[in-house]
Amino acid sequence: MPWYVGDWLKDPLVRSLPPDARALWFDMLCYMWESPERGVMVDEAGTPYTDSEIIRMVGLDNQNSGNWLNLLERKKVFSRREENNAIYSRRMVRDVCLSKIRSEAGKKGGNPDLLNQSAKQSSSNLDKQNASRQVKQIPEYEYEYENDIDSEDEKEEKEEAAIDSEVYMDIIGHMNTVFGTSYRATTESTRRLIRGRFRDGFTKKDFYAVHLKKWADWKDDPKMAKYLRPATLYAQSKFEGYLNQISTAERSRMQSLVAQAMAKYGATND
Repeated sequence: MPWYVGDWLKDPLVRSLPPDARALWFDMLCYMWESPERGVMVDEAGTPYTDSEIIRMVGLDNQNSGNWLNLLERKKVFSRREENNAIYSRRMVRDVCLSKIRSEAGKKGGNPDLLNQSAKQSSSNLDKQNASRQVKQIPEYEYEYENDIDSEDEKEEKEEAAIDSEVYMDIIGHMNTVFGTSYRATTESTRRLIRGRFRDGFTKKDFYAVHLKKWADWKDDPKMAKYLRPATLYAQSKFEGYLNQISTAERSRMQSLVAQAMAKYGATND
């Protein structure tokens, strides 16, 4: 794995991290280098690792490691794909792309015109792929650890400020009550998914309905029960589909349960 010592030692964002958080990020970079999709935290089947799985993989203290992972995300050391919440290294993904471009140019004899042509085509393809994944483009020479704040980040900060913290607590509180889980409403990756679905026009009632629907579908299925989690249920590519799986009869039976949830967990952002 190529290692950019200057980036690691000189970047102020990395140096500002506690040693334990830096160690966690270093391990994650190693796993992403060995990943079947280089630069992305996914398993052999292409399924994104959850935060809990990542913490177990590095073999560190669960509670503190969770805090360090949240810190890395708040500092924007890594990014996530909105479609499936997969963590990825911006620099590693970009370097893989450039490597493919140069390899293709070499096959064509290294002609600069062909290299430029290939780079433009690949850039265009990446634009289309990232548009579908809603992953923002990273400038070519951005360091992996830079904390640039662009218009997208500013937009997200405004959205974060517009949503009362109690909204996150209400939604995750209902999920934990229904599923018997103990997910935290303060986890940034979960909050990001909730903000995304509010941005799409969904409401708290929709979250409650999805909780009830998928609990009924998966609670007795050991294979599927493990997906009763925010990363799966709130994903952009799945959330609306789950809502549309609710039949008219189910919706009628669900109305009173959703009404009870709204009464218990408040009506803010309903």
